[in-house]
Amino acid sequence: MYVRLGSRISFRQAVMTLLVGLVLAIVLSGFQIGWDLVRERRRRDEEIGLLVESVNALLDKFQDHLEKRRTAELRLRENELRYRRIFENMRDV
Repeated sequence: MYVRLGSRISFRQAVMTLLVGLVLAIVLSGFQIGWDLVRERRRRDEEIGLLVESVNALLDKFQDHLEKRRTAELRLRENELRYRRIFENMRDV
């Protein structure tokens, strides 16, 4: 391919063109890295949020279970007391 002498660029222009390209590549890489970090933090925060929701749901179920157990134990004590009184009153009759 034939290039006219007047259309050639100087060595200095070639070096500047390469430097501009290199700087642009570095800047764009920095933006990409920053964007990736932001997305990773968002993903991590979402995962932490899901984990917290799961733990809260588990704690709610555990609390419900404890309340049901406490209620059942209280009813059992009340029934034991009531039947004990019935049997004690039967002895008296």
